[in-house]
Amino acid sequence: MIRKIIITGLLLSFSLVTLATQEHTVTIYGDASYRPYSWEENGVFKGVYIDVLTQAFDKMDDYHVDLVAVPWERGLNLLNTGKAFALFPPYYYPNRRPYIEPYSAPIFTEKTILVCNKSVDSFNRKRWPEDYFGLTIGQSSGYLLGGDAFLDAVKNKKIYMSESLRAEQNLLMVGTGRIDCYVNDQLAIETELERIKTRFSHYNALENIDSGKMVSYEESYLGFTNVNEGKYPFKQAFIKEFNQIIEDMKLNGDIDLIIQKYIQQP
Repeated sequence: MIRKIIITGLLLSFSLVTLATQEHTVTIYGDASYRPYSWEENGVFKGVYIDVLTQAFDKMDDYHVDLVAVPWERGLNLLNTGKAFALFPPYYYPNRRPYIEPYSAPIFTEKTILVCNKSVDSFNRKRWPEDYFGLTIGQSSGYLLGGDAFLDAVKNKKIYMSESLRAEQNLLMVGTGRIDCYVNDQLAIETELERIKTRFSHYNALENIDSGKMVSYEESYLGFTNVNEGKYPFKQAFIKEFNQIIEDMKLNGDIDLIIQKYIQQP
Protein backbone atom coordinates (compact mmCIF):
# COMPACT_ATOMS: atom_id res chain seq x y z
CA MET A 1 0.00 0.00 0.00
CA ILE A 2 2.79 2.41 0.92
CA ARG A 3 4.56 1.58 -2.34
CA LYS A 4 1.41 2.29 -4.38
CA ILE A 5 0.93 5.65 -2.67
CA ILE A 6 4.52 6.65 -3.38
CA ILE A 7 4.21 5.65 -7.05
CA THR A 8 0.90 7.46 -7.39
CA GLY A 9 2.37 10.53 -5.72
CA LEU A 10 5.32 10.53 -8.10
CA LEU A 11 3.04 10.23 -11.13
CA LEU A 12 0.83 13.04 -9.84
CA SER A 13 3.82 15.26 -9.19
CA PHE A 14 5.14 14.57 -12.69
CA SER A 15 1.74 15.42 -14.19
CA LEU A 16 1.54 18.69 -12.27
CA VAL A 17 5.03 19.69 -13.39
CA THR A 18 4.13 18.86 -16.98
CA LEU A 19 0.96 20.98 -16.81
CA ALA A 20 2.76 23.84 -15.10
CA THR A 21 5.48 23.95 -17.75
CA GLN A 22 3.23 23.37 -20.75
CA GLU A 23 3.81 26.13 -23.29
CA HIS A 24 0.85 27.59 -25.17
CA THR A 25 1.46 28.45 -28.81
CA VAL A 26 -0.35 31.68 -29.64
CA THR A 27 -0.69 33.51 -32.96
CA ILE A 28 -1.20 37.26 -32.79
CA TYR A 29 -1.88 39.31 -35.90
CA GLY A 30 -0.77 42.84 -36.69
CA ASP A 31 -1.18 45.51 -39.35
CA ALA A 32 1.06 44.72 -42.32
CA SER A 33 1.32 48.29 -43.67
CA TYR A 34 1.55 50.81 -40.83
CA ARG A 35 5.06 52.25 -40.90
CA PRO A 36 6.87 52.82 -38.58
CA TYR A 37 4.68 50.94 -36.10
CA SER A 38 4.21 47.64 -37.94
CA TRP A 39 4.94 46.63 -41.50
CA GLU A 40 6.13 43.67 -43.54
CA GLU A 41 9.14 44.03 -45.80
CA ASN A 42 10.74 41.19 -47.76
CA GLY A 43 8.96 38.67 -45.57
CA VAL A 44 10.10 40.29 -42.30
CA PHE A 45 7.57 41.77 -39.86
CA LYS A 46 9.09 44.85 -38.23
CA GLY A 47 8.33 48.13 -36.49
CA VAL A 48 7.75 49.81 -33.14
CA TYR A 49 4.99 47.48 -32.02
CA ILE A 50 6.86 44.40 -33.19
CA ASP A 51 9.81 45.36 -31.00
CA VAL A 52 7.61 46.23 -28.02
CA LEU A 53 5.55 43.05 -28.23
CA THR A 54 8.55 40.81 -28.86
CA GLN A 55 10.24 42.19 -25.75
CA ALA A 56 7.04 41.69 -23.73
CA PHE A 57 6.36 38.16 -24.96
CA ASP A 58 9.94 37.11 -24.26
CA LYS A 59 9.10 37.62 -20.59
CA MET A 60 6.03 35.35 -20.77
CA ASP A 61 7.55 31.91 -20.24
CA ASP A 62 4.30 29.96 -20.59
CA TYR A 63 3.66 31.15 -24.14
CA HIS A 64 5.26 30.86 -27.54
CA VAL A 65 3.88 33.79 -29.54
CA ASP A 66 4.02 34.07 -33.33
CA LEU A 67 3.48 37.55 -34.75
CA VAL A 68 1.88 37.46 -38.20
CA ALA A 69 1.38 40.40 -40.57
CA VAL A 70 -2.02 40.77 -42.25
CA PRO A 71 -3.91 43.52 -44.09
CA TRP A 72 -5.73 45.50 -41.42
CA GLU A 73 -9.28 44.74 -42.54
CA ARG A 74 -8.50 41.04 -42.77
CA GLY A 75 -7.16 41.13 -39.21
CA LEU A 76 -10.38 42.72 -38.00
CA ASN A 77 -12.38 40.02 -39.77
CA LEU A 78 -10.30 37.32 -38.09
CA LEU A 79 -11.16 38.83 -34.70
CA ASN A 80 -14.81 39.22 -35.63
CA THR A 81 -15.09 35.53 -36.54
CA GLY A 82 -13.06 34.28 -33.56
CA LYS A 83 -10.34 32.90 -35.82
CA ALA A 84 -7.74 35.19 -34.26
CA PHE A 85 -6.89 35.47 -30.57
CA ALA A 86 -5.63 39.04 -30.72
CA LEU A 87 -4.75 41.87 -33.11
CA PHE A 88 -2.66 45.03 -32.87
CA PRO A 89 -2.99 47.99 -32.77
CA PRO A 90 -6.74 48.77 -32.63
CA TYR A 91 -7.91 51.99 -31.05
CA TYR A 92 -10.52 52.00 -28.31
CA TYR A 93 -13.94 52.02 -30.01
CA PRO A 94 -15.91 49.28 -28.19
CA ASN A 95 -19.28 50.42 -29.55
CA ARG A 96 -18.05 50.33 -33.13
CA ARG A 97 -16.21 47.01 -32.79
CA PRO A 98 -18.20 44.97 -30.25
CA TYR A 99 -16.28 41.79 -31.08
CA ILE A 100 -13.14 43.19 -29.41
CA GLU A 101 -13.17 42.60 -25.66
CA PRO A 102 -11.17 43.24 -23.65
CA TYR A 103 -8.49 45.65 -24.75
CA SER A 104 -5.07 45.34 -23.18
CA ALA A 105 -3.38 48.04 -21.16
CA PRO A 106 -2.56 50.93 -23.53
CA ILE A 107 0.72 50.36 -25.32
CA PHE A 108 1.38 53.84 -26.73
CA THR A 109 -0.44 57.14 -27.31
CA GLU A 110 -0.45 58.14 -30.97
CA LYS A 111 -0.95 61.74 -32.06
CA THR A 112 -3.50 61.96 -34.89
CA ILE A 113 -2.99 64.81 -37.34
CA LEU A 114 -4.76 66.07 -40.45
CA VAL A 115 -2.75 67.06 -43.52
CA CYS A 116 -4.50 68.84 -46.38
CA ASN A 117 -3.91 70.15 -49.85
CA LYS A 118 -2.87 73.78 -49.41
CA SER A 119 -5.90 74.89 -51.42
CA VAL A 120 -8.08 73.80 -48.48
CA ASP A 121 -6.55 76.55 -46.33
CA SER A 122 -6.84 74.33 -43.27
CA PHE A 123 -5.21 76.78 -40.87
CA ASN A 124 -8.20 79.08 -41.19
CA ARG A 125 -10.51 76.18 -40.39
CA LYS A 126 -10.42 76.22 -36.60
CA ARG A 127 -13.12 73.71 -35.64
CA TRP A 128 -12.69 69.97 -36.17
CA PRO A 129 -14.61 68.47 -37.81
CA GLU A 130 -17.31 71.13 -38.40
CA ASP A 131 -15.17 73.41 -40.57
CA TYR A 132 -14.40 70.46 -42.85
CA PHE A 133 -17.99 69.58 -43.74
CA GLY A 134 -18.36 68.99 -47.47
CA LEU A 135 -14.73 67.94 -47.96
CA THR A 136 -13.28 64.53 -48.79
CA ILE A 137 -10.98 63.16 -46.09
CA GLY A 138 -8.73 60.19 -46.75
CA GLN A 139 -8.13 57.43 -44.24
CA SER A 140 -6.35 54.08 -44.35
CA SER A 141 -8.83 51.25 -44.95
CA GLY A 142 -10.51 49.94 -41.81
CA TYR A 143 -9.00 52.52 -39.46
CA LEU A 144 -11.09 54.48 -36.97
CA LEU A 145 -9.31 57.81 -36.55
CA GLY A 146 -10.24 61.41 -35.99
CA GLY A 147 -12.62 60.98 -33.06
CA ASP A 148 -16.30 60.15 -32.68
CA ALA A 149 -17.54 63.53 -33.95
CA PHE A 150 -15.64 63.02 -37.21
CA LEU A 151 -16.82 59.43 -37.63
CA ASP A 152 -20.41 60.52 -36.96
CA ALA A 153 -20.05 63.28 -39.57
CA VAL A 154 -18.92 60.67 -42.08
CA LYS A 155 -21.84 58.42 -41.16
CA ASN A 156 -24.25 61.35 -41.63
CA LYS A 157 -22.60 62.23 -44.98
CA LYS A 158 -21.48 65.65 -43.83
CA ILE A 159 -17.91 64.63 -44.66
CA TYR A 160 -16.93 62.19 -47.38
CA MET A 161 -14.38 59.52 -46.53
CA SER A 162 -12.01 58.03 -49.09
CA GLU A 163 -10.29 54.84 -47.95
CA SER A 164 -7.07 53.51 -49.46
CA LEU A 165 -4.96 50.63 -48.29
CA ARG A 166 -1.68 52.49 -47.83
CA ALA A 167 -0.65 55.84 -46.41
CA GLU A 168 1.43 56.49 -49.52
CA GLN A 169 -1.66 56.37 -51.75
CA ASN A 170 -3.55 58.77 -49.51
CA LEU A 171 -0.72 61.29 -49.34
CA LEU A 172 -0.20 61.26 -53.10
CA MET A 173 -3.93 61.87 -53.58
CA VAL A 174 -3.77 64.85 -51.21
CA GLY A 175 -0.80 66.23 -53.10
CA THR A 176 -2.54 65.94 -56.47
CA GLY A 177 -5.85 67.27 -55.15
CA ARG A 178 -7.83 64.06 -55.68
CA ILE A 179 -8.83 64.25 -52.01
CA ASP A 180 -8.77 67.28 -49.74
CA CYS A 181 -7.10 65.92 -46.59
CA TYR A 182 -5.76 62.79 -44.95
CA VAL A 183 -5.96 61.81 -41.27
CA ASN A 184 -3.46 59.49 -39.58
CA ASP A 185 -0.82 59.28 -36.87
CA GLN A 186 1.80 62.03 -37.06
CA LEU A 187 4.81 59.71 -36.99
CA ALA A 188 3.23 57.48 -39.65
CA ILE A 189 2.61 60.46 -41.94
CA GLU A 190 6.09 61.91 -41.44
CA THR A 191 7.69 58.52 -42.09
CA GLU A 192 5.69 58.00 -45.28
CA LEU A 193 6.39 61.50 -46.60
CA GLU A 194 10.13 60.90 -46.23
CA ARG A 195 9.82 57.58 -48.06
CA ILE A 196 7.91 59.21 -50.92
CA LYS A 197 10.52 61.96 -51.24
CA THR A 198 13.26 59.33 -51.43
CA ARG A 199 11.46 57.18 -54.00
CA PHE A 200 10.10 60.02 -56.13
CA SER A 201 12.70 62.76 -55.82
CA HIS A 202 11.35 64.43 -58.98
CA TYR A 203 7.77 64.46 -57.69
CA ASN A 204 6.54 67.96 -56.85
CA ALA A 205 3.01 67.15 -55.66
CA LEU A 206 4.13 66.86 -52.04
CA GLU A 207 4.81 70.59 -52.04
CA ASN A 208 1.04 71.03 -52.16
CA ILE A 209 0.57 69.37 -48.74
CA ASP A 210 0.44 71.54 -45.62
CA SER A 211 2.36 70.75 -42.44
CA GLY A 212 -0.64 69.32 -40.61
CA LYS A 213 -2.67 70.04 -37.49
CA MET A 214 -3.44 67.88 -34.49
CA VAL A 215 -7.04 66.61 -34.25
CA SER A 216 -6.97 63.88 -31.58
CA TYR A 217 -4.95 61.43 -29.54
CA GLU A 218 -5.47 57.68 -29.88
CA GLU A 219 -4.13 55.00 -27.55
CA SER A 220 -3.07 51.75 -29.18
CA TYR A 221 -3.83 48.35 -27.70
CA LEU A 222 -3.66 44.64 -28.16
CA GLY A 223 -7.30 43.80 -28.86
CA PHE A 224 -8.68 40.36 -28.01
CA THR A 225 -11.60 38.55 -29.63
CA ASN A 226 -14.69 37.81 -27.54
CA VAL A 227 -15.89 35.22 -30.08
CA ASN A 228 -15.26 31.48 -29.62
CA GLU A 229 -13.60 32.18 -26.27
CA GLY A 230 -13.59 28.48 -25.41
CA LYS A 231 -10.86 28.14 -28.00
CA TYR A 232 -8.58 30.23 -25.78
CA PRO A 233 -8.87 28.92 -22.18
CA PHE A 234 -5.67 30.76 -21.25
CA LYS A 235 -7.04 34.16 -22.34
CA GLN A 236 -7.51 35.82 -18.93
CA ALA A 237 -4.18 34.62 -17.57
CA PHE A 238 -2.44 35.81 -20.75
CA ILE A 239 -4.01 39.28 -20.56
CA LYS A 240 -3.22 39.72 -16.87
CA GLU A 241 0.44 38.85 -17.36
CA PHE A 242 0.77 40.89 -20.55
CA ASN A 243 -0.78 44.00 -18.99
CA GLN A 244 1.61 43.92 -16.06
CA ILE A 245 4.61 43.59 -18.36
CA ILE A 246 3.46 46.49 -20.56
CA GLU A 247 2.93 48.73 -17.52
CA ASP A 248 6.42 47.83 -16.28
CA MET A 249 7.92 48.59 -19.71
CA LYS A 250 6.27 52.01 -19.73
CA LEU A 251 7.48 52.81 -16.23
CA ASN A 252 11.08 51.80 -16.84
CA GLY A 253 11.31 53.58 -20.20
CA ASP A 254 11.65 50.53 -22.45
CA ILE A 255 8.85 51.61 -24.79
CA ASP A 256 10.19 55.17 -25.04
CA LEU A 257 13.61 53.81 -26.04
CA ILE A 258 12.05 51.75 -28.82
CA ILE A 259 10.07 54.75 -30.10
CA GLN A 260 13.18 56.94 -30.11
CA LYS A 261 15.04 54.39 -32.19
CA TYR A 262 12.49 54.73 -34.98
CA ILE A 263 12.21 58.52 -34.74
CA GLN A 264 15.97 58.81 -35.20
CA GLN A 265 16.05 56.58 -38.27
CA PRO A 266 16.60 58.47 -41.53
